[in-house]
Order: sequence, then structure tokens, then C-alpha cells
Amino acid sequence: MKATARLQLVCGECGPCKRGQYNACQKLKVRGFQAPGVAQFALTRGASKVLITDVSDYRLNIVRQCGIGGTLHIKNNSFEDGVKSFFGNEGFQVGFEAAGVQASLDNLMQFVEKGGDIVILGVYSRNPVVNMFYLGEYELNVYGSMMYRHEDYEAAVEMICPGKIMTSPLLTGSFPFNRYLDAYKFIDEQGDRIMKVMIEM
Repeated sequence: MKATARLQLVCGECGPCKRGQYNACQKLKVRGFQAPGVAQFALTRGASKVLITDVSDYRLNIVRQCGIGGTLHIKNNSFEDGVKSFFGNEGFQVGFEAAGVQASLDNLMQFVEKGGDIVILGVYSRNPVVNMFYLGEYELNVYGSMMYRHEDYEAAVEMICPGKIMTSPLLTGSFPFNRYLDAYKFIDEQGDRIMKVMIEM
């Protein structure tokens, strides 16, 4: 049997918790840390095309192993050219910023279709600048996202169990619980050649 658990530690007493939005608890604490993304889920929910950008050939190769055909190495190709080549005249209507990098946010705001949606998933080390020209001129919708709720877990299980979403390519390695320190050293040593490391309980 395999099991998972929510990472959030919430108070259950603040306004967001009382209205069921405990993922935005005012006293939220997180066990470990999250690394957002899930392109496969976008496809299963009806996206006709998904393009993933990254600066790591290794990670982009893993993305392709998960069945995502659209990949763009952002250091070797411009975002604008990559978008035009992949989406053609259709463009894209929704962008997820998961890197927490100013340039990534700038690219999404400049090249998303007018009236499009941008969802901020990344954690920024410095407060980003929002380009108000594109926000107003393009009538963009910019959303923040803070983790997930129980129903999100259920939706993920429903997609993973029948194989609609592949997870095996995302697993770089696993360690028994008594070697958890070795797992962290492994993560540090691998650099950008790592996806997920599991601790076996």
C-alpha cells in the first residue's frame, strides 16, 4: 500500500481556514518545501498544447519522458521564437510561472494572448515587478496560488492511479528512512540533474 499526506500545518481558526481555504492559512507552516508544476495535469484537463521551458536539458528530457511534446531550452532559444514555433498563430491563453524569476514573468505577460490568465506558482527571492502596461493593455488576469487542498489530492490520485499521469520518470532516486541525510546530500550533489527523491518509510 502507498500513502501520501498533506504538507500543510494549519491553525483551523483564521478566516481562510474557517471558509475552507486552509491552503492559505494565515499561520501556515509547510513540512519540507514544494516544487510546483504538473504539465501532464493541464493536458488531462483539456489543454490542446502544453509548452514547458527550462534551462536544464536533463529536466526537459524528463518532461518528454512524461509525454509532454513541447519543450523549450530558454537559454538556447528565445521565448518569443519558441512560442511562435510551437503554438503558431493560435498562441497560448494560460501561463504558469513556476520558476520565481522576473524574466519568466515578463515573458508570460508579454506573449500570452490578450485577455489571458497567468498563474503565479513560483516563490520569488525578491518581490517581482509587474508590468502594468501589459496587465492593462492586454486585460490580463493574474492569479496567485498557495499550495493545494484535500480535493486537489483526490484529483491527483484519480489521475495517477489509472495511469493518466506518469510519475516514474520524475523519480530520480529513493533512500530508506535511516539514510535521509544521504538523500539531502544526493540532492545537493546532483544539482540540476534531479527531479524527485523519495524517502521510504
